[in-house]
Amino acid sequence: MLDKKRGPCRFHGDSTIGWVLDVPTAITNEQLHRVARWATPRQIERWRSLPPGDRKDELTRAIELLKQGRIAQRLIDDDGDGILIPFASTEPATTRRYVYG
Repeated sequence: MLDKKRGPCRFHGDSTIGWVLDVPTAITNEQLHRVARWATPRQIERWRSLPPGDRKDELTRAIELLKQGRIAQRLIDDDGDGILIPFASTEPATTRRYVYG
């Protein structure tokens, strides 16, 4: 279930896959760029607060990916499990056979 305090979007990432934005509906590339511009200074502040070590090094690489705009979006459904079937039929499918000739 989605956390009501955090809202419907979750922004996360690492130094290998880049960044992922979980969204209930698809957003445009311009909106993804705005997310990157918003998130970059916040991740830099997070980087400054970390002690030297592996986590700080990983965040350094992840911030570079963020600056390059390496953000993907993942559509999530209402319960937040990351599975969205946008074109699912609400009624059972029937098989139709057409015979020509």
